Amino acid sequence: GGGGEGPSLAINDFVAPGRYYVELSNNAGSAAAATVEVQVQSDAAALSPHKGLWDFDRGIFQGAEWNSVGEFSFSVWYAYDFDGQPTWYIASGPSPVGNVWVADLLRVTNDGTDQQEKRAGVVSLTFLSDSEVVMSYSLFGESGFDPMHPNGPNTCPQINGSTPSYTGHWYRGVAGLGGSTVLVYNAAQAQVHYLFDALGVPRWIIAADDDNQSATATEIPLLQFDGFCSVCTPETVTFDTVGIVTRGFEDESNGSWTLDFVLDPPLDQSIERTDTIIKLSDTLVCE
Repeated sequence: GGGGEGPSLAINDFVAPGRYYVELSNNAGSAAAATVEVQVQSDAAALSPHKGLWDFDRGIFQGAEWNSVGEFSFSVWYAYDFDGQPTWYIASGPSPVGNVWVADLLRVTNDGTDQQEKRAGVVSLTFLSDSEVVMSYSLFGESGFDPMHPNGPNTCPQINGSTPSYTGHWYRGVAGLGGSTVLVYNAAQAQVHYLFDALGVPRWIIAADDDNQSATATEIPLLQFDGFCSVCTPETVTFDTVGIVTRGFEDESNGSWTLDFVLDPPLDQSIERTDTIIKLSDTLVCE
């Protein structure tokens, strides 16, 4: 195409779910700018994607939470920076009408009081089914994609004759002070806490216990991971126990946790405090 009017391509027949690419070729002797626009229509049945934590299929102890509150959806991406240290990004926007959701990726810092957000890239989630999604991302000029699968089932634990729905996104009720992706079902429980180190840099730690997977355990070890960034050469992922979290749920929307940890070098942060917490995300309807 030329003169600002490019070619168009219509595919009207059935196209299998997956990833498709537009390949551009510039035959001129100088650089040229191009804009690609895609319109997709689907008559497939509406999806109801899994809520909670999703893991990268390549198994690098990295993943993202997918959740909703009202008519908005949000994601917290638990990743590693270019030094292999844990970091996180957030994205939010109107819930998808179809099976594709696109939003800005925000890097968040904290000066001890206020949360500062800066756009760092863009993320796209393409749901192939309720339990299959491809996460595509452009971050700090680097691009990649990863298929993901749910970390655990959307079921609720049976506790004292009831089935409370604790799985969801919990926080202190104050913006800028971090929070946690919480999973609780019969076989196990876990928490991924996103927070800030002493320099205000976003970090995360995992509350998980291989020796006690009970849904009713109130004390869970906190683990700090070292890994490699999504577009970096794979390296061995290591972890260390850095503290403990004690949690208590009053009901499906209210509770508390006590964090007690000291991050391993080169990170610098020591926290010992008790927080009153509330659930931010919609209450999960147990399967």
